[in-house]
Amino acid sequence: MLPDVKRLVLYGCGGHARSVGSAALCSGYKALLFVDDKARSGERIMGFPVLTALPAEAVADDAIAALGDNARRAALYHMLLAAGRHVLPTVWHPDARVAAEAVLEQAGFLGALSYIGPEARIGVNAIVNTGAIVEHECTVGPHGHVAIGARMAGRSHLGAFVLLGAGAVVLDGVRVCDHVQIGAGSVVTRDIVEPGIYVGVPARKR
Repeated sequence: MLPDVKRLVLYGCGGHARSVGSAALCSGYKALLFVDDKARSGERIMGFPVLTALPAEAVADDAIAALGDNARRAALYHMLLAAGRHVLPTVWHPDARVAAEAVLEQAGFLGALSYIGPEARIGVNAIVNTGAIVEHECTVGPHGHVAIGARMAGRSHLGAFVLLGAGAVVLDGVRVCDHVQIGAGSVVTRDIVEPGIYVGVPARKR
């Protein structure tokens, strides 16, 4: 690998890793390397190699925990952080829109056509996926996942490890505690103060 070729190492080789890899190639990375301990011999994704373990010479590469599952992604993020082998950037698709006043912590992912409003804060290792909206003064907690097409109205808050499912909505000013999963298409109309799975319109604990 030539030293002037900027490469991203993606830990994971599932669907989310492909989305992150595609965004990375669109946003300035020239090469990808997928790492997954279950990789098959000779496997390639998007034309790039998949390895079962990372060679020592990749120490200086950027890397991201490219798993959609919050708990697994958090564990992998902490492992990478402790190892100190990589820079852990937030990867943006060039079609993502981020207000100048927004705050993005490290190691996250912003998908195509996502929007982050003014004074919003996206926590460490969080995902704001394709077409999702995080409006003004919202918070996405550490290791959270705002799934495709989900929407957070102004001043709403998701705690750590929250999954806001595809197309789900959190209304203005509503707060969701840590370790909550909100089902696809659900609408959260009032604060959620107990961990668990919530579904429906309005969202109720399952």
